[in-house]
Amino acid sequence: MMTTRWPWVLRVCLLVASVGPLYGAKSADAATPAGWAGTAVGAAGLSFKEVMSNPNRTVGFIPKTLATGGRTPRKYQVWVPLSYTRARKWPVILFLHGPDGCGTDGEKMLAQGLPQAIKKRNGRFDFIVVIPQCPSPRGWQGAQERFAVTALTTVLAEYSCDRQRLYLTGVSMGGNATYALATKYPTEFAAIAPVGGIGDVRRAKTIARVPAWIWHGETDKTVAVDKARKMVKALNGAGAAAVKYTELPNVGEDAWDQAYAGDALWTWFLGHTCPEKQVATAPVDDGSTGGFHKMDGKFDNKIDNKMDGKMDGKFDKMGGKMQPMR
Repeated sequence: MMTTRWPWVLRVCLLVASVGPLYGAKSADAATPAGWAGTAVGAAGLSFKEVMSNPNRTVGFIPKTLATGGRTPRKYQVWVPLSYTRARKWPVILFLHGPDGCGTDGEKMLAQGLPQAIKKRNGRFDFIVVIPQCPSPRGWQGAQERFAVTALTTVLAEYSCDRQRLYLTGVSMGGNATYALATKYPTEFAAIAPVGGIGDVRRAKTIARVPAWIWHGETDKTVAVDKARKMVKALNGAGAAAVKYTELPNVGEDAWDQAYAGDALWTWFLGHTCPEKQVATAPVDDGSTGGFHKMDGKFDNKIDNKMDGKMDGKFDKMGGKMQPMR
């Protein structure tokens, strides 16, 4: 399989940010599963609420703008841990919101999913989180996807980031985009967690190497749970080494409330690291759209109707607790 190429403009950012430990190694200053949850007070001894009340804050949710392609600057946000310091490298999550977060205000996407979970934790979250905003519920395709990745690479260059601990998660249409981005860039993310999303089963082989924890509500009326079951089956059929599936009984499309609550997902994320980063030479050669420079703004998200939707293995029906599929 050929590796994926980041667009040349963005690779400059990645090279700046790409100093990190080798595959499987943990540097002394890297976040560890034992200490990721962070503190509820900032470096100056301020609480989460006090930090967020400061318009000149450098930690907490930080509003950002980014101009791409000479267009009007777009808004996004970055969660910077309250105890952030450049003396260590921090794991990074790219979070892609669902339809309810769409807009251009740079704020609506903070009201659901991971940003909302961080608020509920009173800021106890020691990941840097990149939170782009999609203006339309049509989805994260094309220019919207390019904007999200440009925001990500900008943050990687600006902050002290652990490039071997780069993770991807999204909800609803952001869950769709989680699968799509992982398909196009299967060597960039250490692990992914699509929540309530649809993946392309025909491209499961491409992301089989990427550890994935898939979450779905059993009674989701927007994206039927059968879609998640088919994707897990396809990934396992493609020889995926690390796939977990949590099906939440009596839960609809808001499965993210349980997915992002507690410590399990974040500890699991930190159990996975990327290999040492290398400059890739070509896009994935599997029929996908390839690199950003070749994207036509379309993502074929059709599900293979020939699959019968039956799932090998067991589903977790025990209150949403994690259960390996292998």
